[in-house]
Amino acid sequence: MFGHSICGDQKYGTRGRGKQICLWAYELTILHPITKEEMVFKVLPEKVGSWKMLENVTNI
Repeated sequence: MFGHSICGDQKYGTRGRGKQICLWAYELTILHPITKEEMVFKVLPEKVGSWKMLENVTNI
């Protein structure tokens, strides 16, 4: 949404100065370039710094 920076954005935002930007792809699905097999990767970020907000998340 226009006018709303991402928390921790050092270039365009003013919120969360000095913090890490909290963007994460929890799930990524790609096709293997040779076998054409669908590959799915799922992972949560390490629960440190800005990611401490996920301390109580055990499974998504």
